[in-house]
Amino acid sequence: MSVSNTNTCRTPDMSLIRSVGVTEIPAFFFIIFTFLDRDDSQLIEKIVEDVGKKSSRMHPIELEGLNEIDENKGDTESLLKKYQRIGIWGMGGIGKTTIARQMFAKHFAQYESACFLENACEEVDKFKQMQVRSNLLSELLNRQITPTEHRSKSIRSRLTSTKVFIVLDDVDNAYILDYLCEPLGGLGPQSRLIITTRDKHILSGTVDEIYEVTKWKFEESQKLFCLGAFKQTYPEEGYKGFSKIAIECAGGVPLALKVLGLHFKKREYEFWESELNYMEKRGESLGEIQQVLKVSYNRLPLQQKEMFLDVAFFFKDENKDFVIRILDACGFSAIGGIESLKDKALITISKTNRIQMHDLLQQLAFDIVRIGPKKQSPFRDKEVSDVLKSKKGNDAVRGIIFDLSQKVNLHIQANTFNEMTYLRFLKLYVPMGKEKSTKLYPPDQGIMPFSDELRYLEWSEYPFKSLPHPFCAEYLVEIHLPHSNIEHIWEGNQIRLRVSAETINIRECKKLIKLLDLSRAFKLKCLYLSGCQSLCEIKPHIFSKDTIVTVLLDGCKNLQSLISRDHLRSLEEIDVRGCCRLKEFSVSSDSIERLDLTNTGIDKLNPSIGRMCKLVRLNLEGLLLDNLPNEFSDLGSLTELCLSNCKNLQLLPELPPHLKVFHAENCTSLVTTSTLKTFSEKMNGKEIYISYKNCTSLDRPSSIDRNLEDGILTMKHAAFHNILVRNNSSQTGKYEYNSVQFCLPFPGRRVPREFQHDIKKSCITIELRKLPYLLGFIFTVVVSPSSDENQDAEIRCQCYSKVGRWKVGNASNFKWNHKNTTKLKSDHVFVWYDPYLSDTILRSGHTAFSFDFSITGGNNNRSLSMPMKECGICPIYLSEFHMLSTTLNLDEDTQLNICEAVKSESKLSRRYDEVCSYFEPSDTCDWELALKKICHCSHDCDCDCDCDRGCLKGKKLSLPFIVFLSLHKLLIV
Repeated sequence: MSVSNTNTCRTPDMSLIRSVGVTEIPAFFFIIFTFLDRDDSQLIEKIVEDVGKKSSRMHPIELEGLNEIDENKGDTESLLKKYQRIGIWGMGGIGKTTIARQMFAKHFAQYESACFLENACEEVDKFKQMQVRSNLLSELLNRQITPTEHRSKSIRSRLTSTKVFIVLDDVDNAYILDYLCEPLGGLGPQSRLIITTRDKHILSGTVDEIYEVTKWKFEESQKLFCLGAFKQTYPEEGYKGFSKIAIECAGGVPLALKVLGLHFKKREYEFWESELNYMEKRGESLGEIQQVLKVSYNRLPLQQKEMFLDVAFFFKDENKDFVIRILDACGFSAIGGIESLKDKALITISKTNRIQMHDLLQQLAFDIVRIGPKKQSPFRDKEVSDVLKSKKGNDAVRGIIFDLSQKVNLHIQANTFNEMTYLRFLKLYVPMGKEKSTKLYPPDQGIMPFSDELRYLEWSEYPFKSLPHPFCAEYLVEIHLPHSNIEHIWEGNQIRLRVSAETINIRECKKLIKLLDLSRAFKLKCLYLSGCQSLCEIKPHIFSKDTIVTVLLDGCKNLQSLISRDHLRSLEEIDVRGCCRLKEFSVSSDSIERLDLTNTGIDKLNPSIGRMCKLVRLNLEGLLLDNLPNEFSDLGSLTELCLSNCKNLQLLPELPPHLKVFHAENCTSLVTTSTLKTFSEKMNGKEIYISYKNCTSLDRPSSIDRNLEDGILTMKHAAFHNILVRNNSSQTGKYEYNSVQFCLPFPGRRVPREFQHDIKKSCITIELRKLPYLLGFIFTVVVSPSSDENQDAEIRCQCYSKVGRWKVGNASNFKWNHKNTTKLKSDHVFVWYDPYLSDTILRSGHTAFSFDFSITGGNNNRSLSMPMKECGICPIYLSEFHMLSTTLNLDEDTQLNICEAVKSESKLSRRYDEVCSYFEPSDTCDWELALKKICHCSHDCDCDCDCDRGCLKGKKLSLPFIVFLSLHKLLIV
């Protein structure tokens, strides 16, 4: 499903604008014309509001002050004007990210779309690479992009025609950089891509110019240091000498300057003297920069020192709330401690609520542990193998983290972990996208119990049948044992006291037979059991807890029932995809937003499904349902519904009222459907998609014809409602338009009769003589079956001007990529309304157009041998409003709002009074009076147009108005 989403704004008739001597129109010009019928105070108020919004976005508060300091600013501004792709290269802590942030903060508001991808390589390493690239493209194109679309021609086309600003921050991996940049190969000439890295080599061939960030000179260093120490850009009286010494110690590195400045903030003279002496005498083995950074660490309270080390070793880039839970369980005052580390610039919190730490500070933590006393030390990777083998210093170990994808041997003794009495954090993991390569040598008899101090346990491919006996789970916050050999976690009598775990993750444990007593898990929120193929039963008490939030059971092939005695409040997500033997499902909750029952054995839905008041997405694909319960229509929040491959389904009841996306592919027994008018009832930024592909038993004419009429009616309502969208939009040209796509079998039929222009070719040429009365266009194509697989097929419509054959806008696309409809089994009609292409056509100034239709598919967008029987175009006119409002029973307020919005737009039309006659014939036109306020014009008309009110041909804008426009443009640009 794909509709071109180019941001456009409805602009006045360009010929009218050119006639008054204006050749270049700024984007904000629409404000003037929107408010022509209002007094000057409203016009000025609107412009002030617009300027305020845009100027407030220029410099985010976190960059306050830095824009005045950075000596590199002029150079980078020059590069931004000359080059499209810029690499920013330099050592860690030198300020690459700061420069990129400054450039982004200053310029992103001037672009149609923008994205700042922080720590690009770390994010990609932590999550699936495809998902990160999908997030990047989704941010740029302002709609959800799936991995199957990454290489599509339509994505590249959209990126080429959209002015975008992209920053990929902290890239240190050439492969990941190539992967992220692959879809960005066709950026338009006005777009900009900035990449920051420490490795100059990976920028080769990717960027047009490389900018090296050097250490700051003394003047700029002093300003940044003094901002932290004195909240001004120069030293206070009596501190100039001390400041100079401190600045020299920082070595021109912005991170060190910032940390050191905050360290001396509001400190007395004696403190400065003592600290500077200390810096000169200590830290010889840490290097000059780390010596500076260590000053802040040394002055931390003991508990915060431990928290700093824990973050550096275990929690960098982890979710802040997760870190606080673990540290709280360790006895720390976590919230206050994290805030204190943040205030001292030792950590930062990202926009996604992840704790981040600069690499220099992390290296400082590693060095502190390496050269410090071996007391309660954390260990990583290389040290772990030696510690486990020799068992030296076991009583000092408080944390272990080890990457099992490394090719090393790891020996574990039965009493290895039992002797680590301070062990709080154990993580033996396989990173996402990698495989286990470590050769593990566990004891045959199993291991002895872990320390009662353990708060976090993660062990991928845990080799034993159960956790050691006895097992203390009273203080454990999370348990992760994915891909393990366990047959049961623990026996009921093994648990001492209660279970404090909030998360239990034992996914892909193929030998797990049953999940025993979790009744004492009084804090349990997340239970991950995906892929536990031998699991037959889930005790109902799991769903009696008022804490449970997520239960994942997808791929549990032997699970037969899932029963909840109560209607739940807290459960937000449950996944049972692929539980092919699951017959009984009676779980319901007020909080569930997504429910996936794909390919289960369920043949009847429990009526309790109607109580899921927050359910947004429901997937019933492949179920053996004969019908849907009457309560189904009570799902008032449901926006996406999939019934594909429900081959026993014969009748569709009334659908929920707020659906946006509806898949019913391959429902081969479906005969009768309900009305689709429900799709027209709520129009608030919807991208509506309706598909009955390969529903070959649909009754004709009752179902096919009625659904087609309802679909076209929905598209016309969307066109009228888009007038409200434009009228109410708070941001110039950034419209959340309503768009509609619709497909159903159409055996032996021609283009629907509603389409005035149809031809048995792939190109249509039309002349539009009533442009002032047009709202948009509906496109249609009738497609016949073919032998081609059409997994990535899309129907494209490209518009050209008849004279000169200039391309008008981007191609409009109807894309189907549903995995179940790689082949059509009969003739199908595809109908869609694209508001963005419609807008471009209506404001192009042309009156004659050619529309070229084609079908392409695959990664290289090759032409497919799928014959188009016919294609057609249906204009949408203002005169249809009365019919539409009557058919849909629109309420009086909606009718009035649409009428007022139409009038507001139509005041620019030279036939405004004729347009108004469709709504209120008694209204009079006052557009001329409004124009007189800003233009010198007379009533004499010396043009050859047929208007009866005169025109502005040959007239000039008044000097005050020209000055006003220039000033506004200067403020914005």
